[in-house]
Amino acid sequence: MKDDEWSLAAVILRIAKATKRAQFKFRPGCFISHRESYEVGPDALEDYKQLPWRLLKFSGAYRWFSVTAVGIMVNQSLARLVDEQAAAEAASSELHSVLQTLSATPPEQTVLRALTGIKFPTRTRPLALAGLKIAPFTSRDRRRLMTQYRAYARSAISNPQGRRRYVAAMATDLDQWKEKTVMWSTHAAESTRAEELSLETAHQVCALFRYACMSLRTDSVEMAIGLGSVQSTDYLIIPKEGSIMSGGGSAGKNRSWTITYSERAAMHKAGVFVLSDLYKESNGDKAPPSTSFHAALLRALHWWISPSISSTMAQGCWL
Repeated sequence: MKDDEWSLAAVILRIAKATKRAQFKFRPGCFISHRESYEVGPDALEDYKQLPWRLLKFSGAYRWFSVTAVGIMVNQSLARLVDEQAAAEAASSELHSVLQTLSATPPEQTVLRALTGIKFPTRTRPLALAGLKIAPFTSRDRRRLMTQYRAYARSAISNPQGRRRYVAAMATDLDQWKEKTVMWSTHAAESTRAEELSLETAHQVCALFRYACMSLRTDSVEMAIGLGSVQSTDYLIIPKEGSIMSGGGSAGKNRSWTITYSERAAMHKAGVFVLSDLYKESNGDKAPPSTSFHAALLRALHWWISPSISSTMAQGCWL
């Protein structure tokens, strides 16, 4: 049955009536809000688990907001309803407040992600893939981010010594990005969702890079490569103004697939007879050398969208 505001408000009220203050426990249905611990009763637990996604689906805000962010909004609403003795009118008001938040597109921000394991070939110009920029992290990038760090420190830290310590720490953090291949992507999304979108794309970009490197080989050795595998998830979330947030951790989604010599030969053929011609037409008949990384990446892009790859993706061998 399709959700409407009345049914969603009824679900929120039902969950609130089954929720009580309790000593915090590490199990499903327990949460902390407003410095108090709450526990959802077993009768409403399934509704509680599904509610954030139902709200995202109903509002159409899943492109901008993460399930985690909506879950926090739900917890705050439930806490207020429990503390004020849940009533239908209050539940409807809480729902309206959440939907109003979800209706506003979050401000645009950029996610910078390190593509661990991908070495950008020497003298290859920055690449644009699906609206993303992939390039080595340069001294110019570092200076630009340091300017934003300093601006934030001036606005948020009144103590001069504290500002200097903050800026020095951020400089050390950025030094770790030197010579790494990075992916720049811009999203209008809240922080967690922007990070998720960037990670999903990073998996696909890494797969393309590996295909390109693979296609430069001429031997007959079978290669097992990680499809969509990003070993490290170091990233910076860069808003237009304010504090730059950093993070990292395990990416997961590590899968491998074997590419045979015959498949690699078919990839070469598809690139030579189709994509190279398209490249010539759009670049004044000046195609990149067939042994260059740029040409290899073009072959990988074409193979990516070929029918054989599309069928493989449909069988669940992709991300």
